[in-house]
Amino acid sequence: MRTAGPLPPSDRRQRPDDARIAGLDERRPGPIYPPRWILAWHVLRHLLTHPEYIVRRRKYPFFRLRALLTPLRKGHLYAWRASRLGRHYYGASLRTPRWPSPAFDRMIANGGMNVAPGVVGHKHHLDTAILAITRRCSYMCEHCYDAFNRADDDVVPVERWIGVTNHLERRGVGVIILSGGEPMLRYEDLLTILEHSDPQLTDIHLHSSGAGVTPARAEELAGRGLVAAGIGLDFPDPERQDRFRRHPGAFANAVQALQAFSDAGVFTYTNLCLTREVIMGDGLYRYLDLARKLRVGVVHLLEPKPCGRYGSRAPADLLSEGDRDQVLGFFKEVNQAKRYAGHPPVAYHAHFERPENYGCQMGGVGHLSIDSQGDVNPCVFVPVSFGNIMREDLGVILDRMRAANPGPRYRECPAVSLSPAIAFHRQQTGRPVVRFGEVQSEWDQELSRG
Repeated sequence: MRTAGPLPPSDRRQRPDDARIAGLDERRPGPIYPPRWILAWHVLRHLLTHPEYIVRRRKYPFFRLRALLTPLRKGHLYAWRASRLGRHYYGASLRTPRWPSPAFDRMIANGGMNVAPGVVGHKHHLDTAILAITRRCSYMCEHCYDAFNRADDDVVPVERWIGVTNHLERRGVGVIILSGGEPMLRYEDLLTILEHSDPQLTDIHLHSSGAGVTPARAEELAGRGLVAAGIGLDFPDPERQDRFRRHPGAFANAVQALQAFSDAGVFTYTNLCLTREVIMGDGLYRYLDLARKLRVGVVHLLEPKPCGRYGSRAPADLLSEGDRDQVLGFFKEVNQAKRYAGHPPVAYHAHFERPENYGCQMGGVGHLSIDSQGDVNPCVFVPVSFGNIMREDLGVILDRMRAANPGPRYRECPAVSLSPAIAFHRQQTGRPVVRFGEVQSEWDQELSRG
């Protein structure tokens, strides 16, 4: 098991793929990684200029001393890193709008930081909504969670996606992620959605494999208001990346997309699906070195779940507790150790949503998703529909979902505990997404005590 950071170049055996990325120019435009004291100063300045956060304790319970000390009591200060691009800071969690910005101020005012146990009930802010604007994709990724929705046509018109985006902005969503499928295959509609969004209310991110991203398109997306782009990059090795994504050139597409967005002034991060193959040996550290060379803002670690193409896999076969411990050690080391101050911070949301921490935030507590057929699901890994935006008002659906999810769930990840019931009902109905009513008894049994 690897316990230290990347080996010095003189001690590291040269690999063929190392040579292929050695020419990357680390002086390219990109974010910087400020020290923690700068972040502390910005937090203090923000509090001093907004005294109502401290005075009006009922409305802003996060700023009570007990809530503020929660991360310290749980030993979570190691996650407190950020990146800066231009005048804006981006939290390593990726779930808050960039700051300073009107969207960040609105997030604070709506209780977006009320995540400590005992005060989350005062939270009137939705952190993240993921919108799968297309069913199309040219890849056949091994881990695809939306594999059952894949098709060559789109069923939700762009006008409806614009209405959904505007509704979420008004409702107080901090970050809206446009995903798919591959959203670049719906490029003109992607531009239209961005054109009708309000950057004063919400930050818009894009999740892509990198296929179809060119410098000209990256510039155009930036000009329409795209704030950040998360690119799927799962291995530091071209051959393994191409094999995992089941698409020749997948590694090259991801690297070129990251470079194009960075050059266009868009904040970039990588979405890495954790597999044993990348965790073994020094894989994560080599990946971190590549991320530094690519000048990305954050390395985002995603745990695989038993859904989509992984639906028949046992959770322990995807990622064991030993694997998670190794990833957690990497996460803490990179975000704490001074020798990684020049590397991107690491985000690991699954760790903080565990029962011993802040609990699962799905279903409108912290995040939700709308799939490419318009079904509103509590999470991208939990394909349980609370309604469809093509047949019902989104506000009604969201209220129904939140009623079924009044707070965090301090139990096993619902994507794991509910996967047998979801698989059974999918087999019975033949639909890629099951309806909430079909699994409500299992839902209540598994989650009501959360």
